[in-house]
Amino acid sequence: MREPATFDADFGPRFCLTVDTEESFDWGGPFSRVDHHCRAVPALAQGQAFFAAAHVTPTYFMDYPVATNAECRAALGSAFADGSAEAGTHLHPWVTPPYAEAVNPVNSYAGNLSVHLEAEKLASTTSAIADNLGVRPKVYRAGRYGIGPNSHQILRDAGYIVDSSIRPLFDYRDQGGPDFTQEGCTPWWTDAQRQLLEVPLTTCYLGWGAKRWGAALYPALAKRKLGMALAARSGMLSRIPLTPEGTPARLACAAIDQALIEKLPVLVLSFHSPSLAVGGSPYVRDASDLKQFYRWFDTVFNHMAQRGVRASHLAEIYQKVRQPT
Repeated sequence: MREPATFDADFGPRFCLTVDTEESFDWGGPFSRVDHHCRAVPALAQGQAFFAAAHVTPTYFMDYPVATNAECRAALGSAFADGSAEAGTHLHPWVTPPYAEAVNPVNSYAGNLSVHLEAEKLASTTSAIADNLGVRPKVYRAGRYGIGPNSHQILRDAGYIVDSSIRPLFDYRDQGGPDFTQEGCTPWWTDAQRQLLEVPLTTCYLGWGAKRWGAALYPALAKRKLGMALAARSGMLSRIPLTPEGTPARLACAAIDQALIEKLPVLVLSFHSPSLAVGGSPYVRDASDLKQFYRWFDTVFNHMAQRGVRASHLAEIYQKVRQPT
């Protein structure tokens, strides 16, 4: 039985901006230990300056290639030192030592690895961040949202306090990943001792059929792209994640409004760091896309302010959870 996290009445809704801070690679190609690069890492500096000016503290979930890249410290080191950014860990197994597993789609989800190998890869990334960036991360997101049956215990044993690997309403079973279609967005404790808090990403159903049929109908529609498109175009049902990658700002704002109707205490936004550089991801192919990308944040941050949703970060959310009296 899960114990939901509760907050004091004056907590108010908060939002967290999270960044899957990772190497660039061919999103449509096979997984490879060597076919990747970190040329988008310097763009983190511009992104951090933008977010700091907006008084938003991003959480950068860094994986091993980024954490060991010399330019990462130049881009983010001062932000971690002065508290204007939060350091977290991200795990892409195929580019993280020890390299003991076969490289394939199933093993790209860290939670599918043996408990010992998953723990060793987490430890190597944690150490890389601490050694190269001078900060010990305590918040985590599995790459590809690939949490597994051993992940929470591994994180607790390693001293982590927050996991944010669950992406509600999404299903990754087609390649051997987890199924989150029945997961909610409310934070919850992973253990009776309240050592590790799960803070899921935020996804909402929108449309006139969302309340009645969303949870039951959308998983079936997701198996047929035409069905999803028709449901969205008719206004009946659509699934909206809070991300600038593929979600128009107007729909993100509508999802924020829906999340507040559902009384979610914490809204979690996310994107992939290569999107901060032209050509870094399929979502930012040219300079015009990059301008639109930053414009998305202006719109969404302004909407958050208008709705009274304050910026926070994951470690602060952990600290704000109501403790038993």
